[in-house]
Amino acid sequence: MTCLSRILLLRFLLIAPFLLATPPLLAANLLPNGNFEDGTAGWWTNAGEGGAASFAVDSDAVEGSQSLKVAVSTLGSNSWSIQAISSDWAAQTDREYQITFWAKAAVAGGKIQAVIQDQSYGNQATKDQALTTEWTRYSWIVSPGNTPMDFVIRFISTGTFWIDDIVIDAEIPAASLVLTPAERHQTMIGFGGALTWYADRIMTSPHTKAIQQLIFEDLGIDIIRFQNWYFPNNYPDNTDPAGMPDSSIWENTAAFYNLAKTANPQVKILLSSWGPPAALKSNNDTSGGTLKKINGEFVYDQYAQYWVDTFDHLPFVPDYLSIQNEPGYVASWTTCEWRPSETAELPGYDKAIDAVHNALRDRPRLPEFIGAEVENIGPADWNGSLNMFREFTTPLKSRDFVGGYAYHLYNIWSLGQIDSVIPNLNLIRDEFGEKPSFMTEYSSTFAGWLETARIIQNTLIEADTSAYIHWNMVWGVPSDPGDDSAMITVSYGGDYAVQENYFLIKHFSKFINAGYIRVGLSGSDESLRVSAFLRPDGRRLVIQAVNAAALERNLQWDLTAIDISSAIAIRSTEGNYFNELGSVDLAAQTSLPAESMTTYVIDLGTALLPEPEPLQIRDIRLVSPGGEVSVHVNTVPGLEYALWRSSDLSGNWTEVAGAAIDVGPEETILTDATAVGGPVFYQVRGQFR
Repeated sequence: MTCLSRILLLRFLLIAPFLLATPPLLAANLLPNGNFEDGTAGWWTNAGEGGAASFAVDSDAVEGSQSLKVAVSTLGSNSWSIQAISSDWAAQTDREYQITFWAKAAVAGGKIQAVIQDQSYGNQATKDQALTTEWTRYSWIVSPGNTPMDFVIRFISTGTFWIDDIVIDAEIPAASLVLTPAERHQTMIGFGGALTWYADRIMTSPHTKAIQQLIFEDLGIDIIRFQNWYFPNNYPDNTDPAGMPDSSIWENTAAFYNLAKTANPQVKILLSSWGPPAALKSNNDTSGGTLKKINGEFVYDQYAQYWVDTFDHLPFVPDYLSIQNEPGYVASWTTCEWRPSETAELPGYDKAIDAVHNALRDRPRLPEFIGAEVENIGPADWNGSLNMFREFTTPLKSRDFVGGYAYHLYNIWSLGQIDSVIPNLNLIRDEFGEKPSFMTEYSSTFAGWLETARIIQNTLIEADTSAYIHWNMVWGVPSDPGDDSAMITVSYGGDYAVQENYFLIKHFSKFINAGYIRVGLSGSDESLRVSAFLRPDGRRLVIQAVNAAALERNLQWDLTAIDISSAIAIRSTEGNYFNELGSVDLAAQTSLPAESMTTYVIDLGTALLPEPEPLQIRDIRLVSPGGEVSVHVNTVPGLEYALWRSSDLSGNWTEVAGAAIDVGPEETILTDATAVGGPVFYQVRGQFR
């Protein structure tokens, strides 16, 4: 693993904001006049390179009677064109410090850039920060590489800003973790990985049983992502999958499905398509291109028929279906380019998913549709001023048959981008939180296990993500791209090895299963990311704590709201993964080693069970009027089922009184014997008891 402390002499972590009701007690401040009570003494303020700004002290203050007020009317040509600098901070090398400051802006979203740098500008660390209109405390933990150092605030957007109470302190306080179990967030679908290639290596390996045990018993994963390999020769004239170019992967994927369901009948399967067959493509090739046009119209009906043919020949029914992987991306492998809605040049993803659903909806078993599996959650490839996730997902909000929103994280390519995507993760939660979100593909060779842990925690905390699928659960060796970030590698001959990301995913997948509810746990910052999950019966709490800092962090627990009967800890550090520490006393202050992840599994003497809202676990289906209607769903342990129906999808849903509910070990069948008139739409809802 390559971590920041090994590639920079100047280590830094900028901690995400948290609101405090009152200012903190004054610390021993190593920065002169950090509260501006002596005006701007000790500070150099500058607006140059075309920038225009005024600097003044102001009576609107957090601590004392004055703050620094900066009004920026015009930006300069560089990020440092408008800045305030405090020089000659006498730092010691190889020592950690905490830097805190308070800031706000007249208009929410105004940005500043905090900087620490040596006076030759050779070593510096920067972090952009969008401000709110309320005084908010921000913090760094830094380890300077040179001395003396400068502390700098740069103003990188127009507007009016206030800065106050800047403190540099050699004492790092303990992080206070406060559990609020009544604060409920997402219900988990679970953690898992993708097996889009290499199923053949697993199924022909002499170690198949050992690999099966690793994935299903040891990891305990809840969801697996498959690729759709249905590409019959001479399609659509021939729909028989026999003799397909990739028939081995097709057959072995089905064999692995059977192995997975044997090991864990509740494991969920997501089937994703990389694109339609060549006959339906504009360039008559599976790679590149888009959906074909005939007589000036995109062939949505033929595309929907392709999915009917797929499900007619697929030897299993997946739990979730994504009709297109990364719909805005064009590559040299199987892809198909779409737009959120139809344009003159490109087909509409919204029309396509409607066509597929309409073609499949009357089947006895139907997967739940998720979309749109966009390649990133940042700027759209075709228009950088648009947000990729928002553009593709907004049309899906009006489609009740879409059960969740899926995304990838390929706008994280470096360490500095891990937290820069938090605003986009918040967008998923705040604008699309009415349905579960799925992170269905991401891993990167830049991100070792610790960086991956930070990324996962961010998706859970900042986006309320319900399902996290690591891209390469099983990958090939030797020399296959991506094996550095794989969970398990398998050679041509079937020999296997577990990698560091296997143990990282195990921290999550072993202890947090489908149905767990994320509950409130404060104390996170950018170096310390903490999350808490409650088992559906309310008798087990799982806390995940990732310390990405290059120093030990102390934890002060506030768990007075719960009745702890026992607690154990499992910890990973570099080269020593998933180390079971045994019992821990959470009544006392504990510590997290530098660059570590710790899982706390807490069994409770008294159940903590926040009452969840009913969970829609089945997509809406239209059925023909009259007679008896049965809906089939996979059984989820601990879930109490109910059948609901509507005549027009207007929101007037009623529970089917007296519905027959047959709960089996793998499948639950809900039957309405009174289905007369029509059309009729059905939902299955569930609630953990």
